[in-house]
Amino acid sequence: MKRHLLIIPVLLLTISTIAQEALCPVPERAAIAEAQVWCSELEENQLCYGNSGIQADLLSDVLFNAVGDTVSLNQVTRINSNVGDNQYGVALVDTIGYAPDNWLAQPVTVAILGDVTIANTGNEGINIQTVSAPIISEAGANIRSGPTTEYRLLTSLFEGDLVKLTGRFRDDSAYRVQLPSGETGWLIANAVDADASPLPIVDLDSPSPNVLYAPFTSFSLQTGINDAGCAEVWQSGVLLQTPVDSLSRIVVNENTLAVSGTVFLQADAERTLVHVIEGQVTYQDETVDEGYTIAIFADSSQIAAYNIDDFAPLPTEILPRYTYIGVDVTTLITPAPDVDRSPIADVLVDDPCVITTGQTGANLRAGPSSDFPIRAVLAFRETVNPISRINGSDGLVWYEIAQNLWVSGQVVVTGGDCLSVPQAQRIPVLLPTATPES
Repeated sequence: MKRHLLIIPVLLLTISTIAQEALCPVPERAAIAEAQVWCSELEENQLCYGNSGIQADLLSDVLFNAVGDTVSLNQVTRINSNVGDNQYGVALVDTIGYAPDNWLAQPVTVAILGDVTIANTGNEGINIQTVSAPIISEAGANIRSGPTTEYRLLTSLFEGDLVKLTGRFRDDSAYRVQLPSGETGWLIANAVDADASPLPIVDLDSPSPNVLYAPFTSFSLQTGINDAGCAEVWQSGVLLQTPVDSLSRIVVNENTLAVSGTVFLQADAERTLVHVIEGQVTYQDETVDEGYTIAIFADSSQIAAYNIDDFAPLPTEILPRYTYIGVDVTTLITPAPDVDRSPIADVLVDDPCVITTGQTGANLRAGPSSDFPIRAVLAFRETVNPISRINGSDGLVWYEIAQNLWVSGQVVVTGGDCLSVPQAQRIPVLLPTATPES
């Protein structure tokens, strides 16, 4: 009997483990698919309840407790996303961001995934009323330190430049403005075309507002880290996407970032992690490229290349611009040898598969076809180790080096046991915006 008592729990544990592995990543993928459907009509300045496990602290009694519910961001102070039995929290935020040097509004999407607590610290439209207005004077407009021409000149703006009005002088002869730098100034009322009636009446001694951020472009954040249920699913965190051709100011846990592209954000009590998935991020005087993580601590920061396997499963399809996961290919490529000799000359037939190139090198593409965009180039005699292979639509063998990083077997030289490289299980999808390259 003792044997049976010992064996039965082990068998039950094994069966339970197998069942859990069989489910993963089905619940998470199902949650993303559901959120894509229910939040497809999300509008600017809204939060969408994407999947079960979402709770929001609201300033009013508006209903926000079912999949597909939306609410104005001006009503939201905090969002809690949870993971548990039969639930995986997903929520989407559509807001706007501003560049470091102007007030042109740019779309910002925030996708909340898994175990996340995020609290809004953006003030615009919450406790600071503003009006955006263009300069209409052909001669431009002077921004001064006070509401009359007697005050010191701070800067000059040109016709068409946008300004943020934050108050109006008692006789409506001048408006208080905030510059993109956060500095407060004044300009004469007839220099802009604006209905300033919603603004409060202020004078020179009125407290100036803090630097303006739209809701959820400034926030505090805490997430689960390293909590993925299996290798095919992503960790908890926040996917944030801005236009890739411009910078948007984002504040995370009081750390100011300039984001151009897509980042995955995580945070605990000790650090804020910014994983650059696409584009670039600037923090203080550091510029971080895609494929790298900047870890921000209370008194320091560190930059290092991330392991693409950790972030390859991220569901970027939930964002407006589905993007490939960035990777620093130098972490995957072995440099060419210093001697004039093939790097696979001594590789035995039963050694692990190694790929190298001839003098013309080889393109590394986002998928197993020449229709996919080129992401990097494997130079003469550089080597890589494939993780999978597949017969592409062109009938050729393609080798996967990392997620969305492939090379055609027709343009490389292989060594070792490449027939034992496993068949690929994740087949890339050609992005609608991808342009074929020759």
